Amino acid sequence: MFSMDFYIMKEKCFDFSPNIFNNPIFWHLYIGRQIILYIFIYMSSYKGQLTKKHIEKNASTQRRFILPLVSFIGITGLVVFRDEERATLLKKLITNKLFLVCMVGIIIFSVYQLKQTGEDSETDRRKRATREAILGLIVAILAYLDLKAAPFFIIWIVSYYLDK
Repeated sequence: MFSMDFYIMKEKCFDFSPNIFNNPIFWHLYIGRQIILYIFIYMSSYKGQLTKKHIEKNASTQRRFILPLVSFIGITGLVVFRDEERATLLKKLITNKLFLVCMVGIIIFSVYQLKQTGEDSETDRRKRATREAILGLIVAILAYLDLKAAPFFIIWIVSYYLDK
C-alpha cells in the first residue's frame, strides 16, 4: 500500500505536464525560490554604512546581482532534478516538518534582523552576522544535496556582488 502510494506520488511530483500548477512540489519549490530571492534582495540592499557613493553603487548593483543569482538557482535546480538521488533528498528535505518549522523561524528572524533601521555598530554587526548565517545555511543545504561546486559559486556571487 505504502509503496504504491509513494510510486503514484513520485510520478505526480516529477510530472512536467501542463497541470504542473496543481503539483504541491511545484508550489513548495516556487515558494522556496520566492523566499530565497526575498532574503537575497534584503542581503543585497544591506552593505554596511550608507554613504552617497554607497547609495549610487547599490542602485546599480541590485540589478546586476539578479541575473547571476537566477542563473545559479536555475543551473542548480537543473542539476538537482536531473539526478534522481538528489531530487529524492530535496523532496525529503522540503517535506520534513521539523526542517520547515526551523526554516520559517530562520526566515522570520533574518527578516527582522535585516529590517533594523539603527545606524550604530551593533546593528551593523547583526546585519552582517545574519547575512553570513544565511550564506552558511545555503552552503549546508547544498552540501546535504551533495553538490560539490555550488557552494563555491554561491559564495563567489555573494562576495562579489554584495560586499563593499
